[in-house]
Amino acid sequence: MCIRDSLRGFLKAQQAAGRPTILVVDEAQGLSREVLERLRLLTNPEPDGSGALQLVLVGQPQLQQLLYRPDLSQLLQRVIAHYHLQPLSEAETAGYVVHRLQVAGCTRAIFTPAAIAQIHQGSSGIPRLINMICDMALLYGYTEELEEIDASTIAQVVADRGLGGSGFGPGSIRRTTSLSAPLAVAATEPTESDREMIRELFAGAGERS
Repeated sequence: MCIRDSLRGFLKAQQAAGRPTILVVDEAQGLSREVLERLRLLTNPEPDGSGALQLVLVGQPQLQQLLYRPDLSQLLQRVIAHYHLQPLSEAETAGYVVHRLQVAGCTRAIFTPAAIAQIHQGSSGIPRLINMICDMALLYGYTEELEEIDASTIAQVVADRGLGGSGFGPGSIRRTTSLSAPLAVAATEPTESDREMIRELFAGAGERS
């Protein structure tokens, strides 16, 4: 049995059990047109209406540009929700850092208010950069046996990483709605192993439209 048949059987079984199936593809802006088209085909239900797969494509801002290519118009027509996530404000950055620390089991303040302001400035509010700066700052703090992370430590991390201006400016939140398509896209490069896994998984997808 090929991968496509196995997948279709799984989707039917899930639907029969009342459990919708959602596939989340991260860093989708790096996918080729061929892979995106095969993903689109997987959203097609079987003739009896069963076996439909819902997709969530997540990627960097280039994903939004990719979806508006003329040769991907059929994919764009499947979009039911389209969001562009904006950089966090300084207050949101502070809340985000506190939340991540709490999830990790931290019960006290690690970063000073001035450090948080420096994190926001160095990351431009981009969550993945906030994560990187905080991770490196905690490593610096560990090696130096610091009780807390202050702005000078963050400034050192930002300088060492060449940050301070990511080039992501403010934009507008966009939403496109259509009740007919099982695809959601959030715009925010996959590795070669990621691409190979996707190619192998969807290599047997049929050329149905």
